[in-house]
Amino acid sequence: MEVLYRDSNGEFLRPTFEDTSDKNFSWGHLSRTSQALALAARALKDVPVEQYSKETGPSGEYLELEWSREIDWFRPGMPWRGYIPGLSADNPYGWFNEFTATAWGLAWLDRDDQHGYVFNNAWRDACLNDLNSIAHCCATIREHGIYPSGNPIPTPFADNITGTMYPSLHAAEEQATTLKRHMLDSIAFVWWFKEMFENWTTGLPADVVDRVNTWTAGLTVKRGFLVDLTRDWESVDIARLVACDVPVIYAWTPAEANNPRFQRLSPAFAMAYWGYVDSIPGGREGYFGVPDLRDRFPDVMNYDSFLQNGMAGFVDDGFRPGPEWDSRRVFVCDFQGWRRREITDLNVKRALRTRYYARMLWIETDRVILYWRFRPRPTTQGSTLMDEDADEERVHEIRALHQFKYAPHSGRSYDKERGEIEYPRPVSTPLHPHVARHTIQENLNTRRRWPAHPSSPSSRSGSREARRMAPYPRSPEQRQAGGNNARLDNEVLPGERPSLASRLSDAVTSPPPPSLAQRLSSPGANPTDDTLLTDAHSVSSTGSALFQDAEPDWRMVALAEWTSSARTWSKPMFPSFPTVTTGEACVWNPVIFEYGVLQVRSCETDVRLRLHAVLQGPDATLEDILSWAIHRGLRFAIGYPDAELQRFLPAIVTEADYAVGNLYNGIEHDPDLEWTRGATDFIARWRAAATKVLLRPHARAAVFLGGPISWISRLFRGDELIADAMMGPSVQVTVHRKGDLDARHPDTLWYDQLSSSECNILYGFIPGDKNKPETDKTLWPTEAQLWECLSAYSGTWSDVCETIYASIWSKIEQGLAEPRTKGGWNQFLRNSRYTEPAGLRPRSADWEHADKEIDTHFPLAREWNGKRLTDITLPLEYQM
Repeated sequence: MEVLYRDSNGEFLRPTFEDTSDKNFSWGHLSRTSQALALAARALKDVPVEQYSKETGPSGEYLELEWSREIDWFRPGMPWRGYIPGLSADNPYGWFNEFTATAWGLAWLDRDDQHGYVFNNAWRDACLNDLNSIAHCCATIREHGIYPSGNPIPTPFADNITGTMYPSLHAAEEQATTLKRHMLDSIAFVWWFKEMFENWTTGLPADVVDRVNTWTAGLTVKRGFLVDLTRDWESVDIARLVACDVPVIYAWTPAEANNPRFQRLSPAFAMAYWGYVDSIPGGREGYFGVPDLRDRFPDVMNYDSFLQNGMAGFVDDGFRPGPEWDSRRVFVCDFQGWRRREITDLNVKRALRTRYYARMLWIETDRVILYWRFRPRPTTQGSTLMDEDADEERVHEIRALHQFKYAPHSGRSYDKERGEIEYPRPVSTPLHPHVARHTIQENLNTRRRWPAHPSSPSSRSGSREARRMAPYPRSPEQRQAGGNNARLDNEVLPGERPSLASRLSDAVTSPPPPSLAQRLSSPGANPTDDTLLTDAHSVSSTGSALFQDAEPDWRMVALAEWTSSARTWSKPMFPSFPTVTTGEACVWNPVIFEYGVLQVRSCETDVRLRLHAVLQGPDATLEDILSWAIHRGLRFAIGYPDAELQRFLPAIVTEADYAVGNLYNGIEHDPDLEWTRGATDFIARWRAAATKVLLRPHARAAVFLGGPISWISRLFRGDELIADAMMGPSVQVTVHRKGDLDARHPDTLWYDQLSSSECNILYGFIPGDKNKPETDKTLWPTEAQLWECLSAYSGTWSDVCETIYASIWSKIEQGLAEPRTKGGWNQFLRNSRYTEPAGLRPRSADWEHADKEIDTHFPLAREWNGKRLTDITLPLEYQM
């Protein structure tokens, strides 16, 4: 087995390393030529290419990073981009790779009679002909070749630029560069396809084969890829890229240095091997001829060329399928962490049967065979590594051909042993009851904090740090005077209240409404806005009521139009999250709504609660609003006046209720978790400690903490914990007068409370060096880290949160999860598959706008914070 990489000449490629100003970050180069990196390259690692800055220079190229010219990060959905023709005199010249001069300087632009700019007719026609030709090649490869029809190809250029006049020289230059990008992207695809697959011509018409050969003739230098090893190793094929002379530059950080999977790519290994080779005559030596190399780097030989160690933890049960299995359904997991793929070819079934380990499993009602291609059975030489059959079975081609459908990228992950989807988990076979409720979100909303947010509890923090809103109560006069503490941002909206006419015709927040004549003549018309919340007050139902009398109810017209507008501007505040239901036991205790007091812990939660109630329309009930808040993972609390606590006492206070008072004597009883015997032992200890915490009477407080704490807690107790929370305070408060006390409220409120050590237990907190907080570790990312690193998080649970935490839970269930430092979680959360925002994050001005709109039009919705639940009136009345 080879542990070094060979170039296209079969020569071992010597890696080089480039230091940066950050001592914990360097670049490793696997390239025969030196590569210059854009200054912004490192910062763009986890940024989708579509979100790169679009600011352009004189010739229309992107200033931040021009991906069609400069080496960019590996993207699993576009593996051909490493084959973009590089900036080199060795590549033939074409109109599409000229970026050094402007189109104006090359006489590609003409002035028209209106003093604008147009493309030279001959140049424009030549460009469009080339673009159509290469786009036809790409489409034909997918439709008729060996390339699967569901796989992606470059997006063809589809704009009509014939006769287009550009008002400025720069606008024309930008359009010319757009043409070049489309052309280079398509040339990269056909070049990649031609080099990646030996029988690439299969099924293709002769004229397409000729055109592909023409487009790639003379091309030698490729752009290459930047690679995040930790993120990309399951999809990228480094060995194949290097063998095709595609420059590969990888980020080297402590995360990679501490992972034995990447030992062969380390600076230390390169120095040990090549330092010895340089010292001997002839300059060549086998790996095992280097003194002490195997002892110094024992993990190198455990991983194959795909950086897999499929045999780790595997125990051969002796099962060897016979020929009778060739007539049954057969599946294969081609690579570690990939989805299983069904095999129908009899010859392939026979080859798999003689080479790889297998197991029997049930798929629905079928008993099938699953082979692991990453677990080859020992050869005559005793090797069990995948490299043995790389040439014979063209495993590199299998990887390139099937990675789009079967590789774990874009938020997908697969079970290593069964090849089944691990996340997002199918509802029919849930990972656990909580995860089964949700599906992955296609388009994620983005996040920006409005005010400061509470830090996550840790052993280094004292009492609860949840930020309270303005003192109770806050009057409308105080709000209008700008004297409330909840608004911490200096951004303000115009203070003048607009007239009804201007609000109804506001073109900034919503499309212009139809005229009154149109509304009167179309009583059945219904807006097409997407519904954010179910059972909301619809415009169509309002409209039907308007025409029962001769004179329309203008207040209802205004309400309908305001609701339609609000659904549009509030969408980023309600990230996609499927409707969930709870068990029959989850029923609110009516006494809570007589004496309970609502406390919201953040301005975002305050706005979301009130806005949700508004959009629910006449069907809104406080019980439904608070249940919705729990399932959304919002952080709020219900306090209970000291004078009314006796109403929540158990019917019979048992000796056990009195005995748990020993938990509330102010002494910390939960020792810190420790890492002593590896992942399996730690996870077992964490489960036991978390279960102990969540069986305590006051564990119901976790439900109201929202975010990760609520989610993790429900893994253990599910709806039972929610049912406890809906019954009122625990004996921590009612019997022992312990917990959280809010003496600032006129009624002196009590709340159940988890201690900081209990929260640490739930997060799986391991303290590090006392003087180095950065060495602390947790088994789960904390809520503070979500705010800091997760672009989609804005204080409410969403599909992307579900994706992240369910994938971690899956690793925990398998005994494979390990605690990470804050820096480790930051790197994990910045992974590109968790940052797929669609649209703008809610800004400070957005929250201010929503707050002001609610106050203006629904005055009864003011000041929910600190208000008795019995004083919150629903449904809310609209005021014009």
